Amino acid sequence: MIVVLRIQNLAVVEDLEIEFGPGLNVITGETGAGKSILVKSLELLRGSRATPHLVRTGAKSASVEALIDRDGEQFVVRRTVSAKGGSRAYIDGEMCTVQVLQQRAKAWLDISGQHEHHALVDANSHLVWLDRFAQVQPLRSSVASSVAEARQALARRQAFEASVRDRDDQMDLLRFQLAELDRVDAKVGELDTVLSELETLTHAAGLQESTERAAHLLNGDRHCAAIGLTQAHEAITRAARIDTSLEPLAQRIDSSRIEIEDIAGDLGLYASRLASDPGRLARVREREKQLSRLARRHGSIEAALTRRGELHEELDQLDRAEDDLARAREESLKLRDLAVARATELSNARQRHADRLAEAVSSELAALGMGHARIEVNVATVPARPGELQVDGARLGAQGFDRAEFLIAPNPGETPRPLTKVASGGELSRALLALKQVLAGLGPVGSYVFDEVDTGVGGAVAEAIGRKLHTVAQHHQVLCITHQAVIAAWGDHHLRVEKRVSDGRTRTQLTELNPTQRRDELARMLGGAQITAGVRQAAGDLLRQAKKPSHLRSIA
Repeated sequence: MIVVLRIQNLAVVEDLEIEFGPGLNVITGETGAGKSILVKSLELLRGSRATPHLVRTGAKSASVEALIDRDGEQFVVRRTVSAKGGSRAYIDGEMCTVQVLQQRAKAWLDISGQHEHHALVDANSHLVWLDRFAQVQPLRSSVASSVAEARQALARRQAFEASVRDRDDQMDLLRFQLAELDRVDAKVGELDTVLSELETLTHAAGLQESTERAAHLLNGDRHCAAIGLTQAHEAITRAARIDTSLEPLAQRIDSSRIEIEDIAGDLGLYASRLASDPGRLARVREREKQLSRLARRHGSIEAALTRRGELHEELDQLDRAEDDLARAREESLKLRDLAVARATELSNARQRHADRLAEAVSSELAALGMGHARIEVNVATVPARPGELQVDGARLGAQGFDRAEFLIAPNPGETPRPLTKVASGGELSRALLALKQVLAGLGPVGSYVFDEVDTGVGGAVAEAIGRKLHTVAQHHQVLCITHQAVIAAWGDHHLRVEKRVSDGRTRTQLTELNPTQRRDELARMLGGAQITAGVRQAAGDLLRQAKKPSHLRSIA
């Protein structure tokens, strides 16, 4: 509910702070006193269009802010309007867009006036109200969950179908890519090995000559190093027979001879291998070309090998695509059937309760002086668009198959029309009051504002409107601007709007009335300029006759 409303520099309001209470808050005052500014300030807090002319003359900007209580949690909503044009919106001090403000305000404020847009005139919200009346919120949530799962399953199925449609072409491409990788059959580190061997084979002639000469010098003729070492070993061995300390040296010479002979043998083998395969250079060159081309295409040999594994996996997946598609189709149909069953159950419940809701609202309208008015709740399926879940051309969405709209025929013989097309502001206000009476306690809105609800009525009808307003106020905070004393008498709180002129400026002020002031205000509304004792007596009677519960339920 609205706890406090503060208005600064808005039209004739300079600085006004208003405290509202739970239940029915009635607002009265002379015509032109500024009651419309109060409604306009609340409209701004709901995100209505802000124009510079709203700013009080001489001020740079206007502001409206309210302290809102929702289920015990409080927050502040603020809107500023610049005299130069433009406006800003804030929730709890954080700047937000007007669109966000509009969305949030739907939960805490609804304004009913002749030309205002509000929840019960918005056909998009009618299905929500019908479902609340039918008390099918759990089923509605179940439908939303089932539809979400069915959509996901359909998306998976469509992805598999697209994959299968292109499978042959994809597999041909993958096999072509894999054939090259399989043909080359590269190994990790192979390119480095091949490059090293290619460098060796490119200089094979020089390497062969050098190794053969070295082998010959080490162990090739009687002048070679091995023969020299043999002769040296024999000489030292003979000397060691005289001086045994030379024996280690003889052993070392013999070891060197053996090592020299081994080296010469390895050099000979190296030279013979170079000479034994003259075609090896061409083969290594070709292998280097294959590996280098593969590395350039994939970034590296390692990346090519990774891609080779991925191609095998993709081919395996495509081979399994038919089975996957069959499973996806089965799952999609199963979840779709479940969603259809739940949505059908929800539609049936809506159809059953639509007539009951229409009858209840029509009955309320009769008590409000519109006995010939007829309400209809039209429930129809929504045509599906391409790509949406559908059943026989009907869209299956999060809310099921349906849309709902409240229609009204104010007079016999007239065709029921949408509430937005009802010409009379008074009829519109009373129709909305009747709807809110029936839906009292079911809606999410915390505060209702009624403007012009008493247009064109009086007497018993006005008294009935007062009773209905008070009944609605048992479940929601209600702010009602009225010119009818018989309606104002039902208020739990009574505020009077007055216009005063001082220092050449017009200012609007608002006062909460005590019991005596309240009786006098009702007397003014009944008797006009001449307030007699009889008029005061009549005002007192109205207050006494307005029966109220001893306590109010907490306002949501």
